Amino acid sequence: MNEKDKQGYIFGQLFILANRLQYLGDQFDEQISLKQWGLLAALSKFEGGSASIGQAATFLGSSGQNVKKMAVILERKGFITIHTDEKDSRSVKLTLTKKAIEHAKSREEREGYFLEKLFQGMDENLLEVMCVGLKQLEENIKQMEEDEMK
Repeated sequence: MNEKDKQGYIFGQLFILANRLQYLGDQFDEQISLKQWGLLAALSKFEGGSASIGQAATFLGSSGQNVKKMAVILERKGFITIHTDEKDSRSVKLTLTKKAIEHAKSREEREGYFLEKLFQGMDENLLEVMCVGLKQLEENIKQMEEDEMK
């Protein structure tokens, strides 16, 4: 394969693999979808398990509207609370509940097995190269987004 063919292959595979991973992830947990799990995982990265809709959207590379839709569903299921920020009444905050934290702990072992199977046959060198490549793609996408804003 020449360089252009490799680029086309990688570009196409990113979409195909994302869809297949989403399908597998949605089968993984009957209570929450993979995207909902992503939002919960993102919130866990913020201090106190709490972030504004905008912060969560930026972290996930999503729109505030999509995050809000997921948040409403997760609140109905008892995994987060949606409330006005005490310091800024214009900001809507999402906060993990005890149920979300307990649910995450209950998944840890299965998640470890899932990742083990997903990366089966990949040694440290391959994982390092993939990380470097994905980080470069992320930087290139950020630059393309910034260029579009100008």
